[in-house]
Amino acid sequence: MSFTEPATIPAPRSAGEIAREWVNEFLPQGEAWGGHNLGQLIKALAGPRAVLEADLAGLANELCPGTSVLLFDDYKDLLGPDPWGLDRQALSEAAWRALLQRRWTMRGDQRPAFYIALARYFGADITIDEPWAPYAGRTTCGVSVCAQPIINFCWIVHLPSVPSLAICGAGIAGSCIAGLVQDNPYTDLVRVFRLIKPADTSVYFMDDTGKWLYD
Repeated sequence: MSFTEPATIPAPRSAGEIAREWVNEFLPQGEAWGGHNLGQLIKALAGPRAVLEADLAGLANELCPGTSVLLFDDYKDLLGPDPWGLDRQALSEAAWRALLQRRWTMRGDQRPAFYIALARYFGADITIDEPWAPYAGRTTCGVSVCAQPIINFCWIVHLPSVPSLAICGAGIAGSCIAGLVQDNPYTDLVRVFRLIKPADTSVYFMDDTGKWLYD
């Protein structure tokens, strides 16, 4: 997964800078072309160009959330809640810009290796199976098929089992009570996988005991 930092926008030139560039590039050399009146005329002609360059520089800043001023809140609304939940805590403006810039330019791919790397971001080591429709018996041109071809568009994501925590305490009337507390750490991972999965692929989740999850 990678993202692009906002580009550095060069400062727009002033009318005087543009006028001096025009004089050096377009006018012949010599004292006759270096008078005050001609210089002021060229500077006046350069004024609208300086305004145009300033407007373009301002517009360029709005092209990504990392440098946007006028459209910053619009980028927040457009991108919506962060699928990783990174916007749930209070963020400074600089942190907001960095987060929105990453989401605006983030690039991945649709290979299982990308999703395996993404799962590590959530602290899970997973494997992904891509099953093929099994054939039974003599299979000349696939005469007998045990599964529908749609299974070729399924992923089975194997998640580590979630440990259960047993809390034991003194029970009423001398008995011992044990309760199971099980916090599921994979909810956000599953939500993100289903959000960005390949459009033609169904994703199913299984723990390492063979139990189906999140049906």
